[in-house]
Amino acid sequence: MQRLQAFKFELRPNGQQARQMARFAGSCQTEREVDTPIPEATSAIGIDVGIARFATMSDGSFIAPIHSFKRHEQRLKRYQCCMSRKQKGSKNWHKAKRRVQRIHTRIANARNDFLHKTSTALSKAHAMIVVEDLAVRQMSQSAAGTAAHHSKQVKAKSGLNKAILDQGWGEFRRQLGYKLAWQGGMLIAVPPHHTSQTRPHCAREEISRAKVARPKRAPSVKQEPTEATAIHSNVNDSAVGIPALKA
Repeated sequence: MQRLQAFKFELRPNGQQARQMARFAGSCQTEREVDTPIPEATSAIGIDVGIARFATMSDGSFIAPIHSFKRHEQRLKRYQCCMSRKQKGSKNWHKAKRRVQRIHTRIANARNDFLHKTSTALSKAHAMIVVEDLAVRQMSQSAAGTAAHHSKQVKAKSGLNKAILDQGWGEFRRQLGYKLAWQGGMLIAVPPHHTSQTRPHCAREEISRAKVARPKRAPSVKQEPTEATAIHSNVNDSAVGIPALKA
Protein backbone atom coordinates (compact mmCIF):
# COMPACT_ATOMS: atom_id res chain seq x y z
CA MET A 1 0.00 0.00 0.00
CA GLN A 2 1.30 3.43 -0.94
CA ARG A 3 0.74 6.35 1.38
CA LEU A 4 1.29 9.98 0.47
CA GLN A 5 2.21 12.36 3.23
CA ALA A 6 2.46 16.12 2.82
CA PHE A 7 4.60 18.47 4.88
CA LYS A 8 3.62 22.12 5.04
CA PHE A 9 5.83 24.99 6.08
CA GLU A 10 5.39 28.75 6.15
CA LEU A 11 7.75 31.63 5.63
CA ARG A 12 6.75 34.81 7.41
CA PRO A 13 8.74 37.94 6.54
CA ASN A 14 9.81 40.13 9.42
CA GLY A 15 10.00 43.86 10.05
CA GLN A 16 9.20 46.35 7.30
CA GLN A 17 8.63 43.64 4.71
CA ALA A 18 5.70 42.22 6.70
CA ARG A 19 3.49 45.11 5.59
CA GLN A 20 4.44 44.69 1.95
CA MET A 21 4.53 40.92 1.54
CA ALA A 22 1.84 38.36 2.17
CA ARG A 23 2.25 35.01 3.91
CA PHE A 24 3.92 32.37 1.76
CA ALA A 25 3.34 28.65 2.04
CA GLY A 26 4.91 25.64 0.39
CA SER A 27 4.54 21.89 0.58
CA CYS A 28 6.54 18.83 -0.38
CA GLN A 29 5.15 15.33 -0.94
CA THR A 30 6.78 11.97 -0.27
CA GLU A 31 5.77 8.46 -1.28
CA ARG A 32 6.59 5.36 0.72
CA GLU A 33 5.49 1.75 1.00
CA VAL A 34 3.54 0.77 4.13
CA ASP A 35 1.83 -2.40 5.22
CA THR A 36 -1.90 -2.73 4.70
CA PRO A 37 -3.39 -1.33 7.90
CA ILE A 38 -5.77 -3.30 10.09
CA PRO A 39 -8.47 -1.20 11.78
CA GLU A 40 -8.30 -1.15 15.56
CA ALA A 41 -11.98 -0.23 15.84
CA THR A 42 -14.68 -2.79 15.07
CA SER A 43 -17.83 -0.66 15.08
CA ALA A 44 -19.89 0.67 12.19
CA ILE A 45 -21.94 3.86 12.21
CA GLY A 46 -24.19 5.88 9.92
CA ILE A 47 -23.84 9.64 9.61
CA ASP A 48 -26.51 12.11 8.52
CA VAL A 49 -25.10 15.57 7.81
CA GLY A 50 -27.22 18.68 8.20
CA ILE A 51 -27.23 22.39 9.00
CA ALA A 52 -28.74 22.63 12.48
CA ARG A 53 -26.56 19.66 13.41
CA PHE A 54 -23.42 19.16 11.37
CA ALA A 55 -23.43 15.39 11.81
CA THR A 56 -25.93 13.15 13.58
CA MET A 57 -24.86 9.58 14.27
CA SER A 58 -27.02 6.50 14.15
CA ASP A 59 -26.47 5.97 17.88
CA GLY A 60 -28.21 9.29 18.64
CA SER A 61 -25.12 11.42 19.29
CA PHE A 62 -24.45 14.50 17.19
CA ILE A 63 -21.77 17.08 16.42
CA ALA A 64 -22.66 20.76 16.57
CA PRO A 65 -21.73 22.90 13.54
CA ILE A 66 -19.14 25.66 13.64
CA HIS A 67 -20.80 28.07 11.15
CA SER A 68 -17.47 29.74 10.38
CA PHE A 69 -18.85 31.98 7.61
CA LYS A 70 -21.92 33.01 9.59
CA ARG A 71 -19.76 34.08 12.54
CA HIS A 72 -17.70 36.43 10.34
CA GLU A 73 -20.42 37.46 7.87
CA GLN A 74 -21.22 40.88 9.35
CA ARG A 75 -17.57 41.82 9.69
CA LEU A 76 -16.86 40.66 6.16
CA LYS A 77 -19.76 42.69 4.83
CA ARG A 78 -18.49 45.81 6.60
CA TYR A 79 -14.99 45.48 5.15
CA GLN A 80 -16.36 44.75 1.69
CA CYS A 81 -18.42 47.95 1.85
CA CYS A 82 -15.30 49.88 2.85
CA MET A 83 -13.44 48.34 -0.08
CA SER A 84 -16.19 49.28 -2.54
CA ARG A 85 -15.89 52.95 -1.54
CA LYS A 86 -12.16 53.08 -2.37
CA GLN A 87 -10.80 53.99 -5.75
CA LYS A 88 -9.92 50.73 -7.47
CA GLY A 89 -6.17 50.25 -7.79
CA SER A 90 -5.25 52.82 -5.13
CA LYS A 91 -3.17 52.08 -2.05
CA ASN A 92 -6.22 52.33 0.19
CA TRP A 93 -8.09 49.92 -2.08
CA HIS A 94 -5.29 47.35 -1.84
CA LYS A 95 -5.18 47.86 1.92
CA ALA A 96 -8.92 47.22 2.21
CA LYS A 97 -8.61 44.23 -0.12
CA ARG A 98 -6.00 42.64 2.16
CA ARG A 99 -8.39 43.03 5.11
CA VAL A 100 -11.11 41.21 3.19
CA GLN A 101 -8.67 38.47 2.18
CA ARG A 102 -7.59 37.97 5.78
CA ILE A 103 -11.21 37.41 6.85
CA HIS A 104 -11.75 34.86 4.06
CA THR A 105 -8.56 33.08 5.13
CA ARG A 106 -9.71 33.01 8.74
CA ILE A 107 -13.08 31.55 7.71
CA ALA A 108 -11.45 28.82 5.61
CA ASN A 109 -8.88 27.95 8.28
CA ALA A 110 -11.53 27.62 11.00
CA ARG A 111 -13.67 25.37 8.79
CA ASN A 112 -10.74 23.18 7.73
CA ASP A 113 -9.56 22.82 11.33
CA PHE A 114 -13.05 21.72 12.42
CA LEU A 115 -13.39 19.24 9.54
CA HIS A 116 -9.96 17.70 10.13
CA LYS A 117 -10.53 17.23 13.86
CA THR A 118 -14.00 15.75 13.33
CA SER A 119 -13.01 13.38 10.51
CA THR A 120 -9.91 12.20 12.38
CA ALA A 121 -11.88 11.37 15.51
CA LEU A 122 -14.55 9.47 13.56
CA SER A 123 -12.08 7.52 11.41
CA LYS A 124 -10.22 6.32 14.50
CA ALA A 125 -13.37 5.38 16.41
CA HIS A 126 -15.14 3.33 13.69
CA ALA A 127 -14.09 0.71 11.15
CA MET A 128 -16.96 1.42 8.73
CA ILE A 129 -18.84 4.66 8.17
CA VAL A 130 -21.92 4.95 5.97
CA VAL A 131 -22.90 8.34 4.55
CA GLU A 132 -25.42 9.62 2.05
CA ASP A 133 -24.19 10.28 -1.48
CA LEU A 134 -25.34 13.91 -1.53
CA ALA A 135 -25.07 16.03 -4.68
CA VAL A 136 -24.02 19.24 -2.95
CA ARG A 137 -23.62 21.17 -6.20
CA GLN A 138 -27.21 20.47 -7.23
CA MET A 139 -28.52 21.14 -3.72
CA SER A 140 -26.88 24.58 -3.65
CA GLN A 141 -27.93 25.76 -7.09
CA SER A 142 -29.46 29.20 -7.41
CA ALA A 143 -33.23 29.56 -7.60
CA ALA A 144 -33.21 32.96 -9.25
CA GLY A 145 -34.68 31.65 -12.48
CA THR A 146 -34.67 33.71 -15.67
CA ALA A 147 -36.02 37.06 -16.75
CA ALA A 148 -38.97 35.35 -18.39
CA HIS A 149 -39.67 32.88 -15.60
CA HIS A 150 -39.15 34.32 -12.15
CA SER A 151 -38.81 31.91 -9.26
CA LYS A 152 -40.35 32.17 -5.81
CA GLN A 153 -38.66 32.35 -2.43
CA VAL A 154 -35.33 33.27 -4.01
CA LYS A 155 -34.05 34.94 -0.84
CA ALA A 156 -34.87 31.92 1.31
CA LYS A 157 -33.15 29.57 -1.16
CA SER A 158 -30.12 31.87 -1.22
CA GLY A 159 -29.84 31.67 2.55
CA LEU A 160 -30.16 27.88 2.41
CA ASN A 161 -27.44 27.65 -0.24
CA LYS A 162 -25.15 29.80 1.89
CA ALA A 163 -25.75 27.59 4.93
CA ILE A 164 -25.11 24.39 2.93
CA LEU A 165 -21.82 25.64 1.51
CA ASP A 166 -20.74 26.87 4.93
CA GLN A 167 -20.79 23.30 6.29
CA GLY A 168 -18.24 21.77 3.90
CA TRP A 169 -20.01 18.42 3.40
CA GLY A 170 -17.99 17.51 0.31
CA GLU A 171 -14.66 18.16 1.99
CA PHE A 172 -15.81 16.25 5.07
CA ARG A 173 -16.61 13.18 2.98
CA ARG A 174 -13.28 13.44 1.15
CA GLN A 175 -11.35 13.57 4.41
CA LEU A 176 -13.28 10.63 5.82
CA GLY A 177 -12.41 8.61 2.71
CA TYR A 178 -8.64 8.84 2.86
CA LYS A 179 -8.40 8.82 6.67
CA LEU A 180 -10.44 5.63 6.89
CA ALA A 181 -8.16 4.12 4.23
CA TRP A 182 -5.15 5.03 6.37
CA GLN A 183 -6.75 3.28 9.34
CA GLY A 184 -7.82 0.26 7.27
CA GLY A 185 -11.48 1.22 7.51
CA MET A 186 -14.23 1.53 4.93
CA LEU A 187 -16.38 4.44 3.74
CA ILE A 188 -19.63 3.59 1.96
CA ALA A 189 -21.89 6.12 0.23
CA VAL A 190 -25.49 5.09 -0.39
CA PRO A 191 -28.21 6.82 -2.44
CA PRO A 192 -29.95 9.43 -0.28
CA HIS A 193 -33.43 8.74 -1.68
CA HIS A 194 -35.99 8.04 1.06
CA THR A 195 -33.35 7.32 3.73
CA SER A 196 -35.11 9.73 6.08
CA GLN A 197 -38.66 8.73 5.10
CA THR A 198 -38.46 4.94 5.28
CA ARG A 199 -39.37 3.37 8.59
CA PRO A 200 -36.50 1.07 9.63
CA HIS A 201 -38.68 -1.46 11.47
CA CYS A 202 -41.14 -2.13 8.62
CA ALA A 203 -39.42 -0.64 5.51
CA ARG A 204 -42.55 1.37 4.67
CA GLU A 205 -42.28 4.88 3.33
CA GLU A 206 -43.95 7.63 5.32
CA ILE A 207 -46.43 10.04 3.76
CA SER A 208 -45.06 13.44 2.86
CA ARG A 209 -45.02 15.80 5.81
CA ALA A 210 -46.25 18.68 3.70
CA LYS A 211 -49.50 16.83 2.92
CA VAL A 212 -50.34 15.34 6.30
CA ALA A 213 -49.68 17.04 9.64
CA ARG A 214 -48.33 14.79 12.34
CA PRO A 215 -50.64 14.46 15.36
CA LYS A 216 -49.32 15.47 18.76
CA ARG A 217 -48.35 12.63 21.04
CA ALA A 218 -48.62 12.33 24.77
CA PRO A 219 -45.31 12.52 26.63
CA SER A 220 -45.71 8.91 27.78
CA VAL A 221 -45.97 7.55 24.24
CA LYS A 222 -42.72 6.17 22.85
CA GLN A 223 -41.41 8.35 20.06
CA GLU A 224 -40.58 7.01 16.61
CA PRO A 225 -36.94 7.06 15.49
CA THR A 226 -35.94 10.43 14.08
CA GLU A 227 -34.46 10.92 10.63
CA ALA A 228 -30.93 11.02 11.92
CA THR A 229 -31.20 7.95 14.14
CA ALA A 230 -33.10 5.96 11.52
CA ILE A 231 -30.61 6.51 8.70
CA HIS A 232 -28.23 3.79 9.90
CA SER A 233 -30.94 1.12 9.84
CA ASN A 234 -32.06 2.19 6.38
CA VAL A 235 -28.62 2.40 4.78
CA ASN A 236 -27.42 -0.96 6.08
CA ASP A 237 -29.46 -2.79 3.44
CA SER A 238 -28.38 -0.32 0.77
CA ALA A 239 -24.72 -0.66 1.74
CA VAL A 240 -24.61 -4.40 1.07
CA GLY A 241 -22.57 -5.05 -2.06
CA ILE A 242 -21.34 -1.50 -2.50
CA PRO A 243 -17.52 -1.34 -2.52
CA ALA A 244 -15.70 1.13 -0.30
CA LEU A 245 -14.87 4.46 -1.79
CA LYS A 246 -11.30 5.00 -2.79
CA ALA A 247 -9.46 7.70 -0.91
